[in-house]
Amino acid sequence: QSRNRLLYVAMTRAKRRLVVAGVERSGGDNWHAIIEKNVSGTSAMILSPPTPSDTPHKASHDISALLSRQPADAMKQETPPMILVPSAYKHDEEVAASGVSDGDARQRGIIIHQLLDDLPTIDESEREQRAELMVHRWLPTWSRERRESLVAETLAVMAHPQLALLFGDQSRGEVAITGLWRGRRINGRVDRLAYHDGGWLCADFKTGAVKKELPHAWLAQMALYDVLLANMNQKTARTMMIVETHNCRVHHLSQEQLQHARQKWLDLS
Repeated sequence: QSRNRLLYVAMTRAKRRLVVAGVERSGGDNWHAIIEKNVSGTSAMILSPPTPSDTPHKASHDISALLSRQPADAMKQETPPMILVPSAYKHDEEVAASGVSDGDARQRGIIIHQLLDDLPTIDESEREQRAELMVHRWLPTWSRERRESLVAETLAVMAHPQLALLFGDQSRGEVAITGLWRGRRINGRVDRLAYHDGGWLCADFKTGAVKKELPHAWLAQMALYDVLLANMNQKTARTMMIVETHNCRVHHLSQEQLQHARQKWLDLS
C-alpha cells in the first residue's frame, strides 16, 4: 500500500501533463504496467518502445512530436479545469516545535500521519507496543526519548474524547477526495474521515506549531474539503476540524469561517 501511495503522490503532482516512462521488466506489477493498464481506453497517448533500429535522435524526435500534439478527443473538449491541491498551499505561519530542525519536523510529521493511519486497525491494548516498534524501525537514529515522545503525541490524539469517532469502525484514513468547484478541479487527501449519525466528520492533523491564529492555508484547505463533502449531499451535516497534534488542540471550524476562507482564497487568486 505504501508503494502505491508513493505512486499516487508522484502522479498528482503533475499540473498539465504527466509523462510516464519505463524500462522492460518481468511481471506486471511495476508502476509503468499498472498505469498503462488503467489508462487504456482514455484520451491518454501511449508511445510504444522504440525498435532497435531507431536512433536516439529519432526516438527523441518522436517523443517531442507526441508531447506537442493533443489527442483528437481532447481537441473537441473544452479546456480542462484548473487543478487545485489544497494540501500543497504554502504559508509562513507554521513553525517547527522548539528545538526541532525543519528536516526533523517534516520527518516527524510524516511518521505521525502514518501512525494515525495505521494504528486504528490495531487492537487498543497493543497500539503502544506496535507504535514503538514501528517508530524504532522508521527512525533508528533517533534517541529513545524522542521516539517515545512521538508515540505519546500520537496516542494522545487518538485518546482525545472529541476525536473518538474519527478512529472508530465507521472511519477511514488518508481518503482521496476530488470534485469540481467554481470551474476548478480539487484533488485532495483527507487525513481522517468518518460518517456518524447522518453526518460527516472530517479532520486534518497538523504537526507543526503556529505563532498566533490558524493560518489561512489551513482554513482554505478544510474549506475546499467542505465543498466536496457538500457536493455529495447539501443536507448532510459536516463537522470540519483541524487538530494540532503537539498540544492535542482541536479546532472546530464554523461554516462562517469556512465561507470566509473560500472567499479570501478567491480574492487572492
